[in-house]
Amino acid sequence: MLDAVRPPADRSTRPLGLVPTAALLVVVALAAGLLFAALPRFSAGSADLSGRSQTTIIAQTGSELLALDPRSGQVLTQRPGAAAVIAVSADTRTVLAQIGEAIHVYRLPDWEERFRIPLTTEIPPVA
Repeated sequence: MLDAVRPPADRSTRPLGLVPTAALLVVVALAAGLLFAALPRFSAGSADLSGRSQTTIIAQTGSELLALDPRSGQVLTQRPGAAAVIAVSADTRTVLAQIGEAIHVYRLPDWEERFRIPLTTEIPPVA
């Protein structure tokens, strides 16, 4: 039986070496990181309730709506009543919640009810 002898590999057709490939990956990762850092950050459900640039989280339980300090877990304000939070305004000072058969619009930090919209078939048209 004959043994086949392989000719030496031609290094000119070999793909890029590990060092240039690793350098390219590092450059791509750094560029992506810089791009991500430059994008605006959105924080849904946070509000400044104290005027001290304090972030607040709007939460709901089975029996109340809460405004929480995310760092300490302390309840800053609360509104009794089982509700489903529907939306929070862009400045996160206004909260829309469905309680029973009505939509309630609250203003933070004191949970003052600004509007109550009953959910019936007789809702008047907007225009």
